[in-house]
Amino acid sequence: NEIFFLKTRLKSLKIEEKFLKINDFRKNEITLDFTSDYCGRVTVSIDKCYVYDLFYLFRYKVKSKGETCVYFMPSIEPYGISVKEAEYESCEDTDKYMEDRPGNDPSHVFELREYREGDKLQKIHWKLSAKKDETYVKEFGYPISISAVLYFDMHFTGEDREKLCDELIQKVCNLSASLIQNQGYHYISYYNEDEADVVRRQILDEENLESTIYELLNLSTHENVYDKSVYNDRYSGESINVIYVNDMEENIGEL
Repeated sequence: NEIFFLKTRLKSLKIEEKFLKINDFRKNEITLDFTSDYCGRVTVSIDKCYVYDLFYLFRYKVKSKGETCVYFMPSIEPYGISVKEAEYESCEDTDKYMEDRPGNDPSHVFELREYREGDKLQKIHWKLSAKKDETYVKEFGYPISISAVLYFDMHFTGEDREKLCDELIQKVCNLSASLIQNQGYHYISYYNEDEADVVRRQILDEENLESTIYELLNLSTHENVYDKSVYNDRYSGESINVIYVNDMEENIGEL
C-alpha cells in the first residue's frame, strides 16, 4: 500500500510530491522539503489522506489530524550605511552598558585599573587603593543608547500582499542589521491589533533581531492605518529618530 501526500494550494510555496510505502502497520515517517518565494509563516496540515492498493484500483480515506508551522526567514543583507556619532544625540538610555569601552556613568563600574597620570581624583577607588597599597581608579560605564525606531506598518492597500509583506520585512531586517553593525542600537516597533497596542522590541544584537523576526512573521496584515500618530501617542515626549516603513514610498521614513 501507499499513501499519497497532497501538494500545497499556495502558488508561492513549493513542496516536493512524495509517496510513502507502507509494508505493515508500524509507524512510518517521511520528511518533506519546502521552498517559498517569500518569507513568512505557513501552517501545514493534511487535508485528505488516502490509502491505495498496490495497483491503485481501490482506495479508502484515513483520518488525519494535527498541524505544524513552517517559518521561511528573510535573507538579510545589511545596507552599506554608516552612522555618525552626531546621530546618537537624540536617543534613550537603557539599563545595559558597552562591554568594550568606558563612559561617564558613575552608577556602573566598567573596570578597575591602576592609576595613570591625568586621572581625576574623583575616580580613585580609595578603599581598594588602601587595601592594595597602590592607587586604583574606577572606569565608569558607557550606557547603551537607543538611537532609532523602525516602525513597521502591516497596512496594505493593494493586491499581492505576500510580495509586499516580504519586501517590507526584508527592508526592516536589512535596516536593523545595518544599525547593529554600526552599534546603532534601536527598537523595532509595530501595532498589534490583537492587543490593540503598539509593541516595541529592543534590538541590541543579532539574537534580539532573530527573535523579533519571528514576531513579524506571525503578524497579520490589516485594513486599518496605524501611522506615526499612533506611535507618537503611545510614546509622546521622546526625541528618538523614527523610521516609518510601509508600502507607501513617500512615507518610507526619516533618519
